[in-house]
Amino acid sequence: MKSPFAERLGTNYCPTDDEVLAIQKLIAEPIHQIFLLDDEIALLQKAIDKLREQRSRLSSYVDAHKALIFPIRRLPPDIIAEIFHACLPTHRNCVMSGTEAPVLLGRICSSWRVLSLATPRLWASLHIVVPPQNRGALRLEATKLWLGRSGQCPLSISLHDATPMYSPVGVAALQSDAFLKELVPFSKRWKHVRFVTSLPAFQLLGHLTAEDVPLLESIGLFMQLHNLPSGLKWAHFDTLKSPLLTSVSTTANEFDTQLPFRWHILTELSVGGSRWQTLDDEMALQTLSRCPQLRTCKMVIHVASQPGPPLLHRIIMVELVFLHTLYLDFGNVRCCLLDRISAPGLRTFLLRGYEESPVSFLGSCGFLENLDFECGSPNTPLSDCLAALPKTIRQLTLRDCTARSGFWGLQTSINDAVLQLLTPVAESSSEEATPYCCPSLEELTLICGPSVSDSALELFITRRMTGRRTLRRVYVQFNSQIQVDIKPHLEKFVREGLELDLEYLGSVRASSSPWEGLPDASSRASFTRERVWASHVLW
Repeated sequence: MKSPFAERLGTNYCPTDDEVLAIQKLIAEPIHQIFLLDDEIALLQKAIDKLREQRSRLSSYVDAHKALIFPIRRLPPDIIAEIFHACLPTHRNCVMSGTEAPVLLGRICSSWRVLSLATPRLWASLHIVVPPQNRGALRLEATKLWLGRSGQCPLSISLHDATPMYSPVGVAALQSDAFLKELVPFSKRWKHVRFVTSLPAFQLLGHLTAEDVPLLESIGLFMQLHNLPSGLKWAHFDTLKSPLLTSVSTTANEFDTQLPFRWHILTELSVGGSRWQTLDDEMALQTLSRCPQLRTCKMVIHVASQPGPPLLHRIIMVELVFLHTLYLDFGNVRCCLLDRISAPGLRTFLLRGYEESPVSFLGSCGFLENLDFECGSPNTPLSDCLAALPKTIRQLTLRDCTARSGFWGLQTSINDAVLQLLTPVAESSSEEATPYCCPSLEELTLICGPSVSDSALELFITRRMTGRRTLRRVYVQFNSQIQVDIKPHLEKFVREGLELDLEYLGSVRASSSPWEGLPDASSRASFTRERVWASHVLW
């Protein structure tokens, strides 16, 4: 619409009295038309609302009938029960929560509730957290109800005492005792159990015999730290003599080579703990020599062997032909344990704090696929270790040893020269023509100091993404600020499927905020990171 005031519209112009009268006369007719349009819109809106109401009624009618013919309603109960079972967590036991199966499934409808309650295997897995004293009765009652629904199924149970460390030992014992007393009557159906509790509670297990746990296949025994030292006579625990027991997890505080396991049938062994409760190297070797069937082994060894007859020299070699996963944390203890172990079928190997050379051991692992190696030993260059690795390596993690303590020294093991060993030569058409380390590498993780440059990393990725193109993921955690942004140069490979994750130490920035120094000024961190760096945790 044309207006004689077009040039004045949208400005701060102040009209004269005559112009005000002219403007009022000019907009009188449009205002009247707006009122007419509002009335018409109201009529149409009323008609639309009526149509929507009709549609809603029809939709409700149709949806109610459609629900009757949903395919899931026609599934046999045994098929639905299988679906329910597939909803259970597979990496841990079920928790007492309405947010996940099996409790959640019983809240969908009455028929599903009846079916879930009538399916014992849905209730054969349970994680119990011993709560504070004022809530123990309710959870204990829920535990009884849960296990009562499990029928005669073998049970997988984990008990975790959450009593605060500052609580009196007697209070913690009473809570744990109550729950263990409810679990003991089900011992003949125990298949997998894990107990993290207090010393008095563990003593209840001492009354059980091997006949009381005929189905037991795995056990985890972890005593709360405020109960150390334990003083328990584990050798008298006949529970550990179960004929099917093949998996054991505990800490060095509870571990003893005289434990009454059937050592020759153990396939999984984990002995962890903090640095003040660990194995010595001779005890570790003696243990391994008694377990020829081991498939998975995890040990923390932070104590050197005591003076006396050197067991490490009496045992020539421990053959572990079935071992495929080995985690060893030495805490910088000087020993030569790896020189006494043969594991030709090893697939996954984690090594921390080993002061001696692992080159010979690495060279004997012809099928190794996954290596997580904390490097930095002055006795062995990292280049020698990489050269000893088989061509089967697919996942490689290298950690500078200074990362464990949080102090980054000037001399770091991971540098451009190491990365160059993993980088193919530009003209190579095959790894036979110009050998380089780990030609089948798919994933590389580096936790490194400032000695790895952005340009060397860019060259590594570029060369690896040409030719064989086995590389799928690169994660590098730099302890330095970014020097060159290489991500734009690697964008092509990211689009082709490479997963690239680079973390740098944030730069220090002086504050230029005009609010600096005032009480309501926002707090600003001196260092920024894209992600919180996880500290090393012992299993």
